Amino acid sequence: MSITHKTKFFPLIKKGFQKLTTSLEVAWSEITGKPATFPADPHTHNLIESPDSTKKIEATNTELIVTGNLNVSGNINQSGALYETNVEKINSEQQLINLRYGALSGMTAEEHAGFKILKYDGVNNLFFAVDNTGTARIGVEGGELQALATREESPADGGVMVWNDATKKMIASTDYAKKQTSYIDTETGKSLTVGAFGLGFTTNGFLISAITGSNDLNDLNYPTGFYRYSSTVINNPVPNISGVVQIYRTGRSGGGNIVQVCIPTNNSSTSDLYIRQYDIVLLTWGAFKRINPMTTLSATEPTGPADGDIWILP
Repeated sequence: MSITHKTKFFPLIKKGFQKLTTSLEVAWSEITGKPATFPADPHTHNLIESPDSTKKIEATNTELIVTGNLNVSGNINQSGALYETNVEKINSEQQLINLRYGALSGMTAEEHAGFKILKYDGVNNLFFAVDNTGTARIGVEGGELQALATREESPADGGVMVWNDATKKMIASTDYAKKQTSYIDTETGKSLTVGAFGLGFTTNGFLISAITGSNDLNDLNYPTGFYRYSSTVINNPVPNISGVVQIYRTGRSGGGNIVQVCIPTNNSSTSDLYIRQYDIVLLTWGAFKRINPMTTLSATEPTGPADGDIWILP
């Protein structure tokens, strides 16, 4: 390859080559800090100098090694399969880094664009990237890349984050964060609070008369729970004695299967329990059955039935 100076003074290029070589030697020395030497024969070089004001010099099939600082006023355009930078940090005054610059088509389902962190745990490489659906993913190279969920712009205060498939993001739903407005709030989907339906109390619980406004144990609308009743409650298993009642129910309000277990609390002379069930066929309450856990219950299997017995088998 020979130096080509595309001007009408092309025949003079060989005479001026020595001067050009001297200029290149000076420039090379300023850049690298090392002396440069060029053979006298211009045919051994592959340098092309532009005749216009840009003073462009091209070097092909040549490796340029710079020891020291390289200051470039202008753009650096690089093409090739590899651009390797071994530095401790990269500073950029811009806010964005463009990936897939010049892409003409989308990625395939197997492709991802992003960053790969080498040996983050000393062994594995970690991907932080997006797929062809725009979903951000993170995971170990060679394994499953897990999708990262994003949230709505202004989540509701106190809401519970739930997935919204229509917007493909997490939203703060106040529906899921609804708490009971009272200890007997039976609205579907609300969260139980301490004391709900009498649960969790370490002191006196709620009076059953405060639930429906009725002071009658025959009321069919009491929800499942654990409550207190006063000594004046109607249909008290032990008249004039207050106590607590555990109500179990299945089925609808105003009926269904209901079981009541009453425990008198002001009756110091006995530890009896009183149990009864609502008959969903006859639509009436059965009589309270008295059980004394200290004497009636036994680990020994009974030998025969007796009227009013409640058997508890081991």
